[in-house]
Amino acid sequence: MNLGGDIRVTRQKHSTHDWPIQIMSPTEPQTAVCTISLAEGAVATSHINARHRADRGIEQHIASAAKESPAVIATSVIASTASWAEAWTKYAIFHDLNLIESAGLAAMTIDAGGNIMETSTWKEFVR
Repeated sequence: MNLGGDIRVTRQKHSTHDWPIQIMSPTEPQTAVCTISLAEGAVATSHINARHRADRGIEQHIASAAKESPAVIATSVIASTASWAEAWTKYAIFHDLNLIESAGLAAMTIDAGGNIMETSTWKEFVR
């Protein structure tokens, strides 16, 4: 199920099929950074490039334009539900991945220089 870009998958009984899901680049939207494979669970991706209209014009949807931009520009999180995955992506934009990893979740972040950081569990899902 695609929930506005957040993906929730479930495996049917007796199936051995995993779902391949491409994680797209925040700076080159036609380019996949990686492909993950999920049998059950959810993945969400957030980036600071998304914008919304506010009283002062168009702003980022995660951080106010008046605040300093975070070094991380995009993050993806794998969790049991799409809502948890989405919530943790917002946390990962502004914090390191240690708490996400200690919560047993898999995550990947991309900084403004294009550097990719991953939790140790993220690698388990990469195809």
